[in-house]
Amino acid sequence: MNQVFPPTYAGGIYATETRRIDGEAVPCVLLNSVQSEANGLEEALQDAFLPDWRELRENGDAPMCDLPVIAVKVKGHEWVTSLTAPHRIHDAILRDSIDENETPFRDTGVGQAIVKARVHDATAFYKHCPTALLFGTWDSTAGEGLNSAKIPRAVVSEPGILRRAKV
Repeated sequence: MNQVFPPTYAGGIYATETRRIDGEAVPCVLLNSVQSEANGLEEALQDAFLPDWRELRENGDAPMCDLPVIAVKVKGHEWVTSLTAPHRIHDAILRDSIDENETPFRDTGVGQAIVKARVHDATAFYKHCPTALLFGTWDSTAGEGLNSAKIPRAVVSEPGILRRAKV
C-alpha cells in the first residue's frame, strides 16, 4: 500500500484547503502549492534548455536555447531570466533593465510587444516568453489597472487522488 504524507513537525498543523469532490466540500491536506510546483517546473525548464545559464556571455556566445526566455545580466550577480525572476516576464528586474544602447526594456521592440500583449492577443508572450502562458503573469505595475496584461496560469498541481482519509 503506497501512502503519501505531508511533512510533520512537532507542534505543527497540516495546511489544508477545501476541494469539491463528488459535489461535496472536502478538506484536503496540501502537499505542495501550485506556486511551488510552478517554480520547480521553471527551474527544470531553465536547466534543461539553458544548462549553462549561470555562465551566459554578454556577447551572445551562449548555447542556443530552444525555449525563448528574456535574460538580463545584473552587475555582480548571475543572469536573471524570465524563468528565474520572481514575477516572471513582468518582474521589476527585467522591466527596469536597459540594453547595450541604454534603452529601457519596455522601450525596445520586444519590450513594447510584451507590454501590449493581452490574453486575447498573446502572440508576444508565445514568441518571447511562452512559459508566461503556462505559469501565468500579471503586469501589475503598468498603471493600467484592470486593463493590464493578466494571464491566468494553465498549470495545476492537484495529484488527482480522490481516496478519502481523515484530515
